Amino acid sequence: MTPVLRLGLPLVGGQLPRAARTLGAQVLVSANAMARYDSERCFRGFRHNCPDLDGVDVALDSAGFVAWAHYGDYPWTVEQYVGLAAARPWAWWAQMDACCEPEIARSRDAVRLRQAETIRLLFECQRVAARSGIAAPMPVLQGWRVSDYVWHATQLDLRNETMVGVGSMCRRGVHGPDGLVAVVDALDRVLPYGVTLHLFGVKSDGLASLARHPRVASVDSMAWDVEARTVGRKAGSVTMEVRTAAMRRWYEAQVLRMARAGGVPGVLSLFGGEDDGVSESGASWAELVADGEIEGMVASMYLAREMGCEL
Repeated sequence: MTPVLRLGLPLVGGQLPRAARTLGAQVLVSANAMARYDSERCFRGFRHNCPDLDGVDVALDSAGFVAWAHYGDYPWTVEQYVGLAAARPWAWWAQMDACCEPEIARSRDAVRLRQAETIRLLFECQRVAARSGIAAPMPVLQGWRVSDYVWHATQLDLRNETMVGVGSMCRRGVHGPDGLVAVVDALDRVLPYGVTLHLFGVKSDGLASLARHPRVASVDSMAWDVEARTVGRKAGSVTMEVRTAAMRRWYEAQVLRMARAGGVPGVLSLFGGEDDGVSESGASWAELVADGEIEGMVASMYLAREMGCEL
């Protein structure tokens, strides 16, 4: 079965969500798109009233990459984020997580600490959701190498999950030893039967490559906005009309491309349980973070001091 293609939207009001509605598209929005900031870019809470999203199948992402890249951490608390999850009838909502792109996690130990922080955040989101009386979040697996994702998956009891997210995908190639296909193939080998995947931020070529993989239930992408900005700059202005037209063209083309896609391509380098490069000290700190005994940012500070380097 062809995976669901969720159209990533940077705005929750105006022409873009209205166009998504007319396309009949399922949508993904980030918490950052729902956030309100003051003139000094200080977080002032989430907006809950978004009439242009009413009646649309919308899932919620925690905006982990934006939060860590621009603010160095989430500007909102777990309680505030779960409050947003409780405010609307989302198709699903993803846990808060700690992304592992190289510009954020600069060492192997930093990747492991951020994975551990993601585990800690999952448990905290689950606890607050249970107190709030809402469904638990979708867990998100993080990492950079294939071995990272295998480690993360094996740290959680996922037998009762129907779908888990896979993060740090949007800056990743499709093929190669740590490419998108290799990550999905490795997870296919270790996940419990029946657990499917949502792949966050997949490039256009990746959409077709995994369109027939039995584990992939859904993907999201905002690649259409790159085309829109390119076209708009050539025309002299990136107007909302240009962005809306580009979104329509891209979405319709990708849906058709995925429907026509063939089988799963061969993997260039299958995961073989190789050394993941994490130090003993990094692994020890990660265990403390995952167990909730210390926060990831605190562990990173102490580990960097211990190693005499920047994580």
